Amino acid sequence: GFYIFLSDLQTGSIANLNILILGFLKGDLAVGIFSIADKIIRAFSNLQLPVINTMFPYLSGLNNNVKSENVIYKTLKWGVLLLIPVLTSMYFLADYIFLIIFGEVIPESVIVFKILLLFPLFSFCNQVVGKLNFIAKGNMFLYFQIVAASTIINLIMCYILTYKFGFTGTAFNVISIELVVTFGMFY
Repeated sequence: GFYIFLSDLQTGSIANLNILILGFLKGDLAVGIFSIADKIIRAFSNLQLPVINTMFPYLSGLNNNVKSENVIYKTLKWGVLLLIPVLTSMYFLADYIFLIIFGEVIPESVIVFKILLLFPLFSFCNQVVGKLNFIAKGNMFLYFQIVAASTIINLIMCYILTYKFGFTGTAFNVISIELVVTFGMFY
C-alpha cells in the first residue's frame, strides 16, 4: 500500500508540477491555453479507469501466471485497437470538439490538444502493464521505481522544454514522460 500511495502521489503531482513550471516560466495565459486542452484529455483518459479498476481484483486473485498474462495481453490489444481510431477521429474533429465544449475554437489550445491526444493511449498501456501486471502480482516496489524515475526526468525535461517552447513544450513533455513510463513498464 505504501508504494502504491507514493506512486499515485507522484503521478498526480507530475501534472500539477508541469502547470506550475509553465506558469512560472511563461505566465498565466500559457497556463490557460495548456490547461484547457489538458483537462479535456485527462477527462477522456479517465474513462479507462473503470476497466482497469474492474480487472484489478480479478487479476490479483489469479494464481495462474499464464492465464493472467493472457488476460493482460488481450486487454492491451483490444484497448489499443479501440483507442487508435477514437483518438484519430478526435484529432481530425478537434475544432468541433472545442466548438461544442467551449462555443469557440481556441487555436493554441487545439494545437496542445492534438499533441496530448497520445496521452490516453500511452496511459492505457502503462496502466494495463503497470497496475494490472506489477501491482496485481505484488511488484509494487518495481512499479514505484519506474514512476519515481519518470518524475525526476519529468522535472528536468519540463523545465527545458517549457523554457524553450512554452505550452507546446509542456505538452510534448507530458507525452514524452508518459512514453518513458510506458517503455519502463514494458521493459
